[in-house]
Amino acid sequence: MKAKIIIVEDHEPIRNELKILLSKYGYEIIVLDRFDTVVEDCLREDVDLILLDINLPFYDGYYVCRAIREKSEVPIIVVTSRDSEMDELMSINLGADDFITKPYNTQILLARIFAMLKRTHKEKVNDFLQYQGLKLQLNSSTVIYKDQIIELSKNEMRILYTLLQHKESIVSRDQLMESLWQSNEFIDDNTLTVNVNRVRKKIRSSRTERFYKNKKRAGLYDMKTKDFFRMEYAQILIYIVFLGLLEVLLFIFEVNYFLMIYLLLIGLILEGVYLCQRYMKKYRYYKKVKAKLDILEQKCMITEMLELPDFAEGEFLYEILQTCNKSMNDEILKYKIEAAGYREYIEMWIHEVKTPLAATRLILENHPSEITRAMDEEMQQINYYLEQALYYARSNSVEKDYLVKELSLKEVVENAVKANAKSLIGNKIKIKIENLDQKIFSDEKWVLFILNQVISNAIKYKKEEAEISFCARCEKNEILLEIRDNGIGISPKDLPRITDKGYTGTTGRNYQKSTGMGLYLCKKLCSKLQLSFYIESKEEEYTKVTIGFPRNSMIFLNEE
Repeated sequence: MKAKIIIVEDHEPIRNELKILLSKYGYEIIVLDRFDTVVEDCLREDVDLILLDINLPFYDGYYVCRAIREKSEVPIIVVTSRDSEMDELMSINLGADDFITKPYNTQILLARIFAMLKRTHKEKVNDFLQYQGLKLQLNSSTVIYKDQIIELSKNEMRILYTLLQHKESIVSRDQLMESLWQSNEFIDDNTLTVNVNRVRKKIRSSRTERFYKNKKRAGLYDMKTKDFFRMEYAQILIYIVFLGLLEVLLFIFEVNYFLMIYLLLIGLILEGVYLCQRYMKKYRYYKKVKAKLDILEQKCMITEMLELPDFAEGEFLYEILQTCNKSMNDEILKYKIEAAGYREYIEMWIHEVKTPLAATRLILENHPSEITRAMDEEMQQINYYLEQALYYARSNSVEKDYLVKELSLKEVVENAVKANAKSLIGNKIKIKIENLDQKIFSDEKWVLFILNQVISNAIKYKKEEAEISFCARCEKNEILLEIRDNGIGISPKDLPRITDKGYTGTTGRNYQKSTGMGLYLCKKLCSKLQLSFYIESKEEEYTKVTIGFPRNSMIFLNEE
């Protein structure tokens, strides 16, 4: 049974948005639009929770809270734009159970509501969702099936939660986007696909394939005979009625019976031939469309490969698709122009910030002391994050900004070590270089950035008597650079996702030093530069980053 929540809010847009949000998460919502009888209305409704604003017409929220608390123990959460400690103190003293200020984070609000309902034992939403033996634990973000426990990430849990909420029904991609991010405006379809595929992979590993199905679009993929006749039944019926009327007229005029039968058979044969011709024409066309769609990696490009069909409704559909495709391309172009402009602004802003940053560091160097040395280290960190932001802005167009040439691997590594010399010396980290007398082919600037990110991570997560070693070994088609440290390592559950965008993992959260962008950028840049990149680690022992460089430049020529 759904938990019932009443919203007492005089600002109509906020009131309506709250209703939509909470309804989407399975709550039954009552909205008050009269404020002279708020207390009576709240007491009359058998609700599980009240969301109460303070600034109300007729009676303020303090009065309403006190009056309700005198007669009921229903949980009250005050949601208001007032943010002073006195307002919060008064609300709690008058009987409110929680206090949230506007503007609020929707996920925090939902969490507070869920926790409140759980604490008061009034919620009608279980701590778990269950379907055919599969159990989703909401409090621990795990799936249990046949005594097998599967851990889920936050996004994976939300996806599965949404699917189980709508079990036995179709859940659209838009619904999943809204469930994850409350809006599909800021997230692309590919990101959703990645998250859904992770859920599928984990479900498959637990042998629970039968719990989910993909709903394919019918018609376009398979032109079935029964579907064709269902679409043509009106025309067939009219033709049969016509033949029947014709036979009646021939009978009235006493036409020879054999002639009547011949005319009927000829009419039926002609209609059959006509229908077969129409069916085969549509069947062949849709079959070609399916074949072309199957070989496309980017399905949206199907409109570029469509041929003009030779049947009327197909021509109409073709014109619609071409119009939609043009509109889509125009929208994409607009966003590309906006993205390019934003990237140019970021680059210009970073370069402008670097000027006073350089001046500040110069002043600090000219006035050495313990304080200025500490400030210089912090300024170095600021510069590091500025560089990271700059490279992130450029990472989508690396191919326009790289110069592949023969490099000395030893020199590149030494330059990266020199760039981080202050931090390495300050943290008393030993450097070990072995077998780096190798020639590689890549872009020096981008490779230095990747090495700087790896070294910076090794410094962040060091232990006592820290050491970073650089070693190269030759494989058949590439030269592998191994960067190994003896730091705190990476948790096994975090390791598969450590290069995901924004993912900090357990280590990053504990140390509060991680942005979740460094390794993501390394992975992305390596992919752009045709370099391999993978990480091995064992907690409290080591982390090893391996970068594979091609042994010659032919691979880049082949890409062109």
